[in-house]
Amino acid sequence: STLESRRTVPSVPLTVSLTACGMVGLTGSQQASAGLARWIAIQAAILHSPGDLVILAALSERTAANWSWLKWLPHARPDRIGLDLPALAVGRGPAEELLSEIRDLVRQRAQTSPAATATRDTVHVLLLLDEQAGIDRSLLAAALTKAGEQGISAIWLGGEPRDLPGQAG
Repeated sequence: STLESRRTVPSVPLTVSLTACGMVGLTGSQQASAGLARWIAIQAAILHSPGDLVILAALSERTAANWSWLKWLPHARPDRIGLDLPALAVGRGPAEELLSEIRDLVRQRAQTSPAATATRDTVHVLLLLDEQAGIDRSLLAAALTKAGEQGISAIWLGGEPRDLPGQAG
């Protein structure tokens, strides 16, 4: 039908406020979704100083090599938000350790902010989360359900829309 043939419009720019939605899910081919996520990460790094933004990633061993360049960004400094772990967590164990630390950071920020929301002085965190890392979904929910309110945004890289976490806007 005519409607079905126009269901997808390729190459149309879309504006998404990561601070407003908290988590964005990207699905489709691994090459296309990873390319878009790389573009978003670079755009964020260009538009925000390392003092305002920290970029962290939880990756699978299969995709980690494609993201190794992140370590060279001055934004890849988890120590700026009080975390003592690598900016690139590779594999399920390290990825879940990163998410556990993010969960604790969300709780800490919620307790110290009287309005329960991040202030302009809060360093924003951008998480890149690879579905193939095998992160436990209950840990993901515990870490990210209120993360957007505390200045923490995430980009989920997945294969199928039906598998997106519930937190993805």
